[in-house]
Amino acid sequence: MAHYPIALIIGYLEISNASAAFLLGISILFLGSFVLVSLKNDNEGMMKWIFENKKSNED
Repeated sequence: MAHYPIALIIGYLEISNASAAFLLGISILFLGSFVLVSLKNDNEGMMKWIFENKKSNED
């Protein structure tokens, strides 16, 4: 029974299973940190600050 890699193969580029798992792990960590920062960011306060500055500049 042959063992076929379940990794990424595009044309002549072949990434081993270990490399694919490493890249997948790093990608998940990056996306998770992005979501965490987005959720903890004060979007409401930032929007209020932008619109208050816009009004004061128009006066």
